[in-house]
Amino acid sequence: MKTYIWAIDAGHAWLAVKEKELIELNIQDKITDFSFHKGATVYLEEDSDAATFINAYTAKHGVKPKTKEGKYWIVNLAEASLVMKHLKEQSLLAISHVADT
Repeated sequence: MKTYIWAIDAGHAWLAVKEKELIELNIQDKITDFSFHKGATVYLEEDSDAATFINAYTAKHGVKPKTKEGKYWIVNLAEASLVMKHLKEQSLLAISHVADT
């Protein structure tokens, strides 16, 4: 079973999840602006988005995902793009593709 890592700073935490997993669970449009995207990884904000992922994962697999605390880090939001725009674009592309068939 894969282990998901919590990225933490002095006052908050984000669960690191691959973007493709959000799409596979069909929850990409439920992720808020409090999470962010960097490369192929989405950092899910602990108070809502991580719970959305954990609940969807549990519903699909029958068990909660395994998680562990990662190293302390400082989030540089200036470097990270917000996840909403990217994930919603992906969702709209998928919907468009289905509509075209």
